[in-house]
Amino acid sequence: MKKTLLILGIIALVFAGCKKFDEIEASKVEMNDETIERGWDYIKISGEYDYPVDLEAMTLYLSEKEDMSGAKTYGCVIDGKTFSVEADDLKDGTKYHFQYEYDNGYVKEKGEKGNAVTIDKPIVVTKDAGGITTISAVLTGDVTNNDAANEIEERGFCWATEPQPTIAGTHHNCGGDTGVGTSTFSHNISNLQDDATYYFRAYIKTNLGIIYGEEKSFKTLENIELPRVTTLSVANITQTTATSGGIVISGGNAAVTARGICWSTSQNPTIDDNKTVDGSGIGSFTSNITGLTANTTYYVRAYATNEKGTNYGQQRSFKTNGTINGHEYVDLGLPSGLKWATCNVGANSPAGYGDYFAWGETETKTEYTIDNSLTYGLGISELQSQGIIDGSENLAPSHDAARANWGSSWRMPTNEEQQELIYNCTWTWTTQNGKNGYKVTGPNGNHIFLPATGFRDGSSLFNDGYHGTYWCSSPDDDYGADYLSFDEVDEGVYGFYRSYGLPVRPITE
Repeated sequence: MKKTLLILGIIALVFAGCKKFDEIEASKVEMNDETIERGWDYIKISGEYDYPVDLEAMTLYLSEKEDMSGAKTYGCVIDGKTFSVEADDLKDGTKYHFQYEYDNGYVKEKGEKGNAVTIDKPIVVTKDAGGITTISAVLTGDVTNNDAANEIEERGFCWATEPQPTIAGTHHNCGGDTGVGTSTFSHNISNLQDDATYYFRAYIKTNLGIIYGEEKSFKTLENIELPRVTTLSVANITQTTATSGGIVISGGNAAVTARGICWSTSQNPTIDDNKTVDGSGIGSFTSNITGLTANTTYYVRAYATNEKGTNYGQQRSFKTNGTINGHEYVDLGLPSGLKWATCNVGANSPAGYGDYFAWGETETKTEYTIDNSLTYGLGISELQSQGIIDGSENLAPSHDAARANWGSSWRMPTNEEQQELIYNCTWTWTTQNGKNGYKVTGPNGNHIFLPATGFRDGSSLFNDGYHGTYWCSSPDDDYGADYLSFDEVDEGVYGFYRSYGLPVRPITE
């Protein structure tokens, strides 16, 4: 009987010893040296606790709501009187409420509530690429919404010819940033392939991790070549000026920054000689060439410039007009080498009609009639015997209106020389200074203007504006002489009564 009572007493003492820890409230756990580490998507808590015995377990309850509804649970790691716990998969820049649950092996009770805020995650903005060439581009990025807790160690760009580039591949570090708020950074990437697509992203590297901006792309330009340009004909030639121009056919896959005409008295002129600058880009342009010297041969070429260099069109040449005795002439490039005057005798401009003369006479008259004609009705032998024509059966110098009025270096053209003008030149009906007539362009591109002068009979002017008449030095028959005749549809050399008054366009050797 006594042995039985002893066993029961021992059992009672054992149960009484276990019961005393159950009677200590688990909620009486006190936290010491609690440290909270915050990230963009996590909160780490560690520290020590004060409790008579080692806890069997600790659980962290975490919720965005203060009443802890919808809380997530995370198990704490316990080592003696120290603990640690990491709550991950959280939202950045968000306030979270937490509460511990303590388990002493007999009861589970919750302690007081606390809170912690995750760090705002910076926003990295990738902007569109700019300054794109065949081998380079300018990348720009922004950092916004930067929290002071973010220590930005690097800001930069990564790029590749495949999508989703990272800093494990080609990248550039633009440097760190200790500020908060917004910052902008850029970099000129180079040594790229021409005509290739590149993918790029802005990035930042912080103490908390790497953030990439939106992926964007650009395409480098095709390989740059020299521009292609052609030279237009030279026109409107005077003693000191002319016009030309060109057509930029291709920019060579780059912007044409300058174009124009260059010229020199030596062949193959360049922009280091004389030049015009007539805009930029592809297309046609007109150039005014000035500062020339009379009676001088010039060579011209159109040019176009891009970032690779300058290229030239084909070479053209022209000769400026000269003057003899104050009267201007044009070299049309005729086989004979003769030069034609730019104006009629008595005219002050190419479009002026000038004076009218009966054939074989050197002065103007108020009336042009058969009765007051010096040569009407005279045969060839009579013209020769009176010294009106020479042995070549052309007007003698004293009866040549061009020579008599302009000097010995000038004369009237012969029938054959007027024919040469017709068959070796391009005739274009046009209007100049309000006067109808022909623009006569020679083989070398130079031209003269022959107004439709009409003719005088009696005291009247007939057919001016649509009929051109110009004496030559050759007689036709006893009553007529040869003359250049034209209208809007035809031109030729025919015979006309010598008594009529016609203008004279001189020539020189």
